[in-house]
Amino acid sequence: MVLLNTLKRDTPQLQNGQTVAYEYLIDDEHWQWTLGTVVSLKEYTAVVQQWSINQGDDAALKNIVSNEIEKEMKRMRVFQERLSTSRDKLAAIRSENEDSVSAARSVFEVAKEQVKAVDEVHMREVTSQARPSPVAVEVLKAVLAVAKNDPAINDCFSWYDIQMEYRKPGAVMDFIYVDVPGRYYPTPDTILSSLHEPRFSLAAAARDSEAIRSLHQWVISALAYQEAHSRLTSDMRIQAQNDAIGAAISGMKACRMKVMKLKEELSRRNSSAARGQVTSFIKTSVHSTIPLSAVISVVPIDPSVTDCALTDDEVDVLYEDASWLRFQLKDQLSRTMNEYIGAMAELHCLSMYTTELEEKRLYLQEHYTRNVIRSHDRTTLKFHDRDTSGKNKELQDIIDDLKKHDERWLFADGLKVTTKHAKKYPGKDWGTLFKNKPEEVLARFRFEQALACHVPDDCIQNVEFHLEPDALVTSFNVRHSTELTTGEIDRRLEQFPPREMNRLYHDPNGAKVSLDRAIVEVCRALDIPETKFQGLYFDEFVEELGGKGHLVDKDAYESEIGDLLMLLDKIHNENRSLQCTLEKSAEEFRRQTASTLREQEALRQRNNELHAEIGRMRDLVEKLKDLADKQASELELFKLQKNQAIQMRTQRNLSTFKGDNTAEPLYCVTLDELHEQMKQCELLENEAAQLQKQLEDLNQTHDNLLVHLNTITQGKKGVETENEQLKDELQIAQKAASDAAQERSELLHELARKRAECEELAKNLRRISDLLDALKTSEKEALEGIEARDEEIHDLQKQLEDALNNQNVGARALELKERQNEELMEINQRKQKELNAHRQKRRTAHEARSLEPTLQLYTVKDAGPENALDPEEIMREPLLSITMDEYTNQIQRSNQLQQENDTLRQQLQQLSDDMETINSQLREAAADNQNLSDQLRAKYEEIVKANNTIQSLYRQHETQENELQNKSIENAKQAEELEKLTIENEKLADELEKLATDNEKLADELEQKAAENERLADELEQKAAENERLADELEQKAAENERLADELEQKAAENERLADELEQKAAENERLADELEQKTAENERLADELEQKAAENERLADELEQKAAENERLADELEQKTAENERLADELEQKAAENERLAEELEQKAAENEKLADELEQKAAENERLADELEQKAAENERLADELEQKAAENEKLADELEQKAAENERLADELEQKAVENEKLADELEQKAAENERLADELEQKAAENERLADELEQKAAENEKLADELEQKAAENEKLADELEQKAAENERLADELEQKAAENERLADELEQKAAENEKLADELEQKAAENERLADELEQKAAENERLADELEQKAAENERLAEELEQKAAENERLADELEQKAAENERLADELEQKTAENERLAEELEQKAAENERLVDDKKRLEEELERNVLERERIESECRSRELVVGGLESKSRELEEALVALSAEKYNAVETIEKELTDILVQLKGVEGVNGALRRLLSDKEKELVFLRAHCELWTDPTEVKEKVVTRHVKVFDGDEWEKLLCERPEALMAAFVIDAGNACHVPGDQVSAVSFFTERQ
Repeated sequence: MVLLNTLKRDTPQLQNGQTVAYEYLIDDEHWQWTLGTVVSLKEYTAVVQQWSINQGDDAALKNIVSNEIEKEMKRMRVFQERLSTSRDKLAAIRSENEDSVSAARSVFEVAKEQVKAVDEVHMREVTSQARPSPVAVEVLKAVLAVAKNDPAINDCFSWYDIQMEYRKPGAVMDFIYVDVPGRYYPTPDTILSSLHEPRFSLAAAARDSEAIRSLHQWVISALAYQEAHSRLTSDMRIQAQNDAIGAAISGMKACRMKVMKLKEELSRRNSSAARGQVTSFIKTSVHSTIPLSAVISVVPIDPSVTDCALTDDEVDVLYEDASWLRFQLKDQLSRTMNEYIGAMAELHCLSMYTTELEEKRLYLQEHYTRNVIRSHDRTTLKFHDRDTSGKNKELQDIIDDLKKHDERWLFADGLKVTTKHAKKYPGKDWGTLFKNKPEEVLARFRFEQALACHVPDDCIQNVEFHLEPDALVTSFNVRHSTELTTGEIDRRLEQFPPREMNRLYHDPNGAKVSLDRAIVEVCRALDIPETKFQGLYFDEFVEELGGKGHLVDKDAYESEIGDLLMLLDKIHNENRSLQCTLEKSAEEFRRQTASTLREQEALRQRNNELHAEIGRMRDLVEKLKDLADKQASELELFKLQKNQAIQMRTQRNLSTFKGDNTAEPLYCVTLDELHEQMKQCELLENEAAQLQKQLEDLNQTHDNLLVHLNTITQGKKGVETENEQLKDELQIAQKAASDAAQERSELLHELARKRAECEELAKNLRRISDLLDALKTSEKEALEGIEARDEEIHDLQKQLEDALNNQNVGARALELKERQNEELMEINQRKQKELNAHRQKRRTAHEARSLEPTLQLYTVKDAGPENALDPEEIMREPLLSITMDEYTNQIQRSNQLQQENDTLRQQLQQLSDDMETINSQLREAAADNQNLSDQLRAKYEEIVKANNTIQSLYRQHETQENELQNKSIENAKQAEELEKLTIENEKLADELEKLATDNEKLADELEQKAAENERLADELEQKAAENERLADELEQKAAENERLADELEQKAAENERLADELEQKAAENERLADELEQKTAENERLADELEQKAAENERLADELEQKAAENERLADELEQKTAENERLADELEQKAAENERLAEELEQKAAENEKLADELEQKAAENERLADELEQKAAENERLADELEQKAAENEKLADELEQKAAENERLADELEQKAVENEKLADELEQKAAENERLADELEQKAAENERLADELEQKAAENEKLADELEQKAAENEKLADELEQKAAENERLADELEQKAAENERLADELEQKAAENEKLADELEQKAAENERLADELEQKAAENERLADELEQKAAENERLAEELEQKAAENERLADELEQKAAENERLADELEQKTAENERLAEELEQKAAENERLVDDKKRLEEELERNVLERERIESECRSRELVVGGLESKSRELEEALVALSAEKYNAVETIEKELTDILVQLKGVEGVNGALRRLLSDKEKELVFLRAHCELWTDPTEVKEKVVTRHVKVFDGDEWEKLLCERPEALMAAFVIDAGNACHVPGDQVSAVSFFTERQ
């Protein structure tokens, strides 16, 4: 379905008057299509006027094709006008954008200079303010955000962060010199809207400081500069104009191709009744009704025409659309049938389900009715949905009412209005309350009414209290929003519970607060009775206090006030000191807490490390226990692998083993030599992979050998340990067993020999000893481990004492040890033989290496089998990794690859020879071009001579007019000869028409070739752009290249503007050429009139003087027209000169581009050279086009002059013979020109064939370039991946090397400790068993460490081998990339060569076109008479009338058939309509059934869900309703602690200046939020973020 939806085409939108192509069935089997004009449209059908295929003769077809050519030419002119208009608009848009960028840049530079002019000290003062102004903070944030291109700065940075950024050295200069146009700020509107607000505007910034003003202006100009610069590339108007240009060019190409096909059909002169290259149609009067689904597509044909022609390309498109249409209709029909079948099945199921439901409904209804009648309770018959709806309505009303009293309201903005209200509080003790707390009553009243009305406290104004005997009446004004009416405010005031007033009323004698308390304190300070000012507000108290004369002793009062102020100051100082002390103590407490937490964390980590160390020690003990078992299994595995290797070698017919240890392959080549051979195989990746696989197999074999050697080494260690034990036992048993003295001496001799062999492992033993010391140190750090070890040592001492007491047991065990010693000696002999065999194999490998002349000879020091060899000497020797057979195979493979490289070099040499051949052909073509240019110059000289002759003839015209009267008598005689010449001219005109037809055909072919050359040039430009992109990617897109590329784009835009101007000039030249043609036609008309006058002179001799005067007048007009033609020619020359000037300017711009391209050649020299040459060729082509237009104008002028000369031939009888000679000469020249035209046509065909061949080669090269580019990208990706892997492996190798060094150091330390233990064993015989046990434990640890070291060594070797493999692959990939880069450069050079050839061929084609146009102009001057063509036209008209009469008779027959087909179609439409109505009826019934079945359930479900939502919302709103009251019953209370955070920067100031107001406001808000009185909110503490 997704594929079908993707391939689905939209149905065309039809309108009346459009011509469409539709299809229909013939005999219900075959599809046929035709054209039709839409007459009327209905919902599913359309009435069309049919078109029929033309069945006429060649003349009718020629007429249709000619009309179609004219229509296509008109369409092409329309497309040209659109192209010109779009280019003009594009140039204007680009110019506008560039101007805006220049203006924005200048403003930005001025703002930058203003910022630079600001003093650094002043800038530092601005950024170091503790409390800056809001505009300064906003501007500095904006500067920082724009400079760093980070919108998050405006939201996340505080003033402290901003100060840190601006305190950096040179921060402001770095910010203002950032690359503003290079980085577009994501959200500039946010900054602009903020900075354009009144409080952040430029005027506000100027009021703040000069630095803020300059930075404000810099931000605004930088954002404007970014916006203007971004429009250069992101302006949607440019894309729209580019699309319009592309559409116009596509339309022109389509018109050109159709005109070519039509002209070819016109030249064929055969009928198009059957589908060929062109299919012609004629509109008929037959109307038919068709379904809209039969319409294939809309054909762009003018509704006013009666005939048209379609090319084979258009017909193929129609066939393709028809096949798609049939496919879509079949798919839609299939899906409709499936849906219909599904709907019918669903309908059947639903009908059954409906029947069942109806039965159940009837049963339930009957049962319910019986129950109702039985209970006689009629009132319970209600519908569930009605109850639910009623409940929902009630709940919605309650919710709406609760939303009005939601306590989470905010202050409303907008227009305000003041209204008068009153409220009454019942009670008799309000007077007492007013005497004690008037200010508190007023404050509580204002707060409560503001809360009820949802307005601030200051909106409750003009409060007046009136005491009545049993109530308190208040009147006040409320300033509220205009959205609330007075009635709504009254309802709010009435519904709101008087919580605060009731609390105050019930506690009239409570403690005074706020201003009431201040009145009491002042009275006490002034020794005034408190009862004197009871019931007064604070303002009234101040007035009364100022008006009383109780301040008699002013000095005493002032001194008392001074004392109070001093006391207040002292209290403030103490408060500040206590606050500082509190802050310091809090800071110290936080610091100590942090340090304590850090110490706890460190202890926790240390404890974890100790536990890990203990676990590691336990694991180490377990590994030591498993080591012995692994050694035996590894030895068996090695033997099994050896047997498998023998079997594999036997299967592959390799040499068999000569002995136990000599049958392995002989490894005698190093890895470096293998790498040198592998470098020769870099071009074949698959073979390199095979070699790599072989190398991995060899590494695996080498690893197996290393494992085997390690096993042997471990066996030696075990033997050494056992020998030491035997030695100690022999020393102990020497006194008890004298008969074993000789055997003990042999064991000592054997032990000495083993010690000599074990000297190679001394360093490893010392490292192991060091590691043991480290482990002991770790054990000492772990107290539990130390105690456990001490207990183990104590146990071992006890075991040693028991062993000393049981010497007899040792004597009996001595015999067993002797037998074991014999077995060990046999094992040692076998191991020694195996070692000798490996050493012999090593010597043999070096000998075989010395025999190979291609390998480097290494001098290897070796000793005999009986002498020991230093391991360091073996490590210094090269690593022999492959066998001689493998090395020989590698050399053979390298030779094979070398031969393939030689073959490729030969092919490359052959290609270079072909290139030289093509260059020689190009040089020959250039020589031909030079010859043609010489001929063109000769023709131009002839034209100049003809112009001089014409000027002389004009001068002779005045003298010849005087002789006209004398020559008039002879005109009658020469008229007969003139008629003969006219007949000859008619013949020449016929030949001229044939030549003109041929010239038109050649011109069409030339246009086709030019279009093909343009297409090839476009493809070449695309490939050049692709090569430039690849080159830029290979050079890592340097910053300098980007700057140069920007400049180059600007120059290219300027070049495009100049090219557009040049096209405008060309269009103007074409307009002038059209005017010149009109003037030429007018001259021809005047010449015809002159001929008529001459005939009148011959017929009317008596009116000769009058006609002569008229001839003079006509001659004057001819002179005026000639002068006007000369003026037009001068204007044309001026335009040509202007075009040349523009071409010179374009060449200058091209030179500037070349200069920029020279700077860019450091990065992409070859591609830029191609671009420069391409621009030069374009300029040369434009210059040649200008010259072509000049030559065409000159040829037209020459044609006019020749026509005037022909008129003079008619007027001047004395020059008739001379003109006849000239006509003969012109006929000869015409024949020569015709032959030359044929030769040029042949050359043009050859050039076209050569262009096609070059185009094919260019496409092949482009395909190869694309393939190489893809391979290059793949190789680059693989190289990056391999480089990443190599870096990871290198890091891992470094880590393993570090671990190996640590393990080596530990092994050396352990070896030293082992030597010390051995010396102690020799000196202390009494501690033999204890030390033996300790040695055994150390030996186990040593073996474990050795195994671990060996494992690390194996891993390191594997990593090294893998690194070498990756390095080799990386080198191969690098070489492959270099090869691909070389091939890419070669292809680029070849593309450039082909581009040069293409440009040369284009220039040659243009030159041929110019010559062809010149020949056409010369041929046009011979067209004078068309009488023969008129006679042929009359015959064609008669033939056409006959054919039309036959067509009419045939149309009658076709009309009868069409009427029958229409009847059948109408019947089909009626059947379709009935079918559609039936389906629609079924669908409606199905819909009604579904609605009836699911309606009740859906409505009930929706009502239940709505009811549930309303109940939840009701519970939530009741929890937040502001109409709560204090609880009357006594409940158990609990105290909880809570934290609330308020955002803002001014809280610290408010906390310092108005702490009491802040406390009171917070207590009120917290009490209302928690629905508790304010006195129950206690222990309130405020902390700012810094605290």
